[in-house]
Amino acid sequence: MGAGKTERAHEVYRITKEQYAEDLSGTGARRFGGRWNSRGVPVAYASQHRSLCLLEFLVHLAPDLIPTNMCLVTIRIPHGVPVYDLTTTELPSGWRGYPYDELTQQIGDSLLKSGQYGMIRVPSAIIAEERNCLINPPLTAGHGVFVSDVKPLYLDGRLLPGQHQ
Repeated sequence: MGAGKTERAHEVYRITKEQYAEDLSGTGARRFGGRWNSRGVPVAYASQHRSLCLLEFLVHLAPDLIPTNMCLVTIRIPHGVPVYDLTTTELPSGWRGYPYDELTQQIGDSLLKSGQYGMIRVPSAIIAEERNCLINPPLTAGHGVFVSDVKPLYLDGRLLPGQHQ
């Protein structure tokens, strides 16, 4: 597995309820788990692009739920935060499946718990050529990672089944 340090600051994006916009503790993922972490392992999920962030949000949205009080959060990852780029060649076949399995959780848990990386960039199961970002709260707390912008989320009605005219 190849690791490297960031050469410049990064901005990554996440969508969340307004009340959690400033929360980078990874509490939600720690409580429920996700594709790249098992329950008990804190991580804040984000994406390298706003558009991928929106796709990731929509793919997890219940069909009958119209989200309210959601916002698009910009997170600044400063220079010097150690970053790991996980490639698809390092992943088992079927890693994109849904529901996800324990193999991706074990990979994510191992990288998060290693104590080496503040951010881990992983392939998106939706678009493998683009990256989601796992922000590792225990390692980023002292590195100046912060929320730099919070904007209300605009959702075009055509993106929600049964919502457009």
